[in-house]
Amino acid sequence: MIRSPLLQWAARIGLTAWLALMLVAGSYLLAAHLLTLPEPDRADPVFAAAVAATPPADTGWRTLHFLFASCPCSRGVFDHLVSSDRPSGVTERLVLIDDDGSWAAEAAHAGYEVEALTAEQLYETYNVESAPLFVVVDPEGSPRFVGGYTDRKRGPVYHDLDVIDALLAGATTPDLPLFGCAVSRQLQRSVDPMALR
Repeated sequence: MIRSPLLQWAARIGLTAWLALMLVAGSYLLAAHLLTLPEPDRADPVFAAAVAATPPADTGWRTLHFLFASCPCSRGVFDHLVSSDRPSGVTERLVLIDDDGSWAAEAAHAGYEVEALTAEQLYETYNVESAPLFVVVDPEGSPRFVGGYTDRKRGPVYHDLDVIDALLAGATTPDLPLFGCAVSRQLQRSVDPMALR
């Protein structure tokens, strides 16, 4: 079949445009699985004060688990938390964002303290914009660990128990990146400006 040079040129332009569009769209969607989200600054006065104000356990050690009901990563962490054997002598609080009450009931039944907030209240109270976020607070009320649960997005292994054990033993722990979902509207617009997800 003989094609005119104009038709061949148009086909090449169309194929090139399609490939460019697929490359941009694929990169945009892949970025959500590779990029980390911002963690609150431990020295931020709003965050530090809110964390220090959480009730202490007998030993004074406590954890806060910030979980966003619309986030699949948070759902995975939630399932892990309610099904795993938790350390004794540590008070654990789940800060549930935009939960309809179903997570709160299950968490309370599993023995967790529960704090329910909207996304706006989360930012006003803790200055936190992304989830799932894991925080370990020492007996003096200082955050000793602020980060994620896994070493990669939706990683199969949660490291929260390892972090708690290391801190209780007086060791240091490596930071874990925060993979998950943007909670605040401002961060959602920043990470997904075209609102594709």
